[in-house]
Amino acid sequence: MDDVIPHVHQSGAYANAQAALEGNLVSQKGYRSFYENKYFDVDFIPLKNERAIYGVMAISRDVTENVLAAQELKNKNIALQNANAELQSFNYIASHDLQEPLRKIQTFGKLILGTEGLSHQVQDYFNRIVAAGERMQKLIVSLLDFSQVSSTELIFEPCNLNAIVEEIMENLQLSIIEKKAGIQFENLPTIYGSHIQLSQLFTNLISNAIKYSRPEIIPHIKITSERIHGQTINHAAANIKHEYNVVKITDNGIGFEKEHATRIFEVFQRLHGINEYSGTGIGLAIVKKIVTNHNGFIIAEGQPGVGATFVVYLPK
Repeated sequence: MDDVIPHVHQSGAYANAQAALEGNLVSQKGYRSFYENKYFDVDFIPLKNERAIYGVMAISRDVTENVLAAQELKNKNIALQNANAELQSFNYIASHDLQEPLRKIQTFGKLILGTEGLSHQVQDYFNRIVAAGERMQKLIVSLLDFSQVSSTELIFEPCNLNAIVEEIMENLQLSIIEKKAGIQFENLPTIYGSHIQLSQLFTNLISNAIKYSRPEIIPHIKITSERIHGQTINHAAANIKHEYNVVKITDNGIGFEKEHATRIFEVFQRLHGINEYSGTGIGLAIVKKIVTNHNGFIIAEGQPGVGATFVVYLPK
């Protein structure tokens, strides 16, 4: 759309009409009517005969809807730029000013724990200080991850999920060996999306499946996929005009109660105490945000003591 001129005085219209009387075709964009809150594009066309210009014809088009939409978009862009600036400021503070004191607390706490002659009670106090510092540092890193998922400009490209899962298995090799976990997958689709974010998405889901395993049961994780049409999906977020790649991650872990199926995707929501399972309560919120960034949606199904299934719907 041409640049919007939100306020044009009557004198401007008069000047354009005068220019048209001199034989020029003049266009005036975003002319605002003072008698009603409307905007017009006006073309001033000189009327000629064989001897002279005898008048001017003005043809106007109501562009109020376009102008107001452009103004609203401009205001939203300004608000978004301000929010991004604040977010960048937070990221810097969280990356430097907040983490440096925490590193010192942990370092000096461990140095003190290494000295001789401490009572068991004092050792317990310092162990708690160090552990609290480590938890706080993990929380800050998780918040940074969440903010970056929300603000990072995405570069979409074809992403082979088979290759992504294989890469994730290499990165999680120590956890897989420790838990003797088995991960089964094949014939996963190629998704058009952000490679970095899709890797983060499935890393969080697979690592959660390993972490929330039952102590007496060897973790088994199965990843399957299918392609279905939006018309067959009973979910409010499904677009009936789209086809979806549906990826299911199923485990045999501790599971969860049905009423927690939506709550677990909220920031800072934990179903278990910090002494039972480590974590910050942000991982699944990041998963949901990534899926949303790819115009998809995710649902969770679980049964306590049986396992959980996360179903990711990504448009074809």
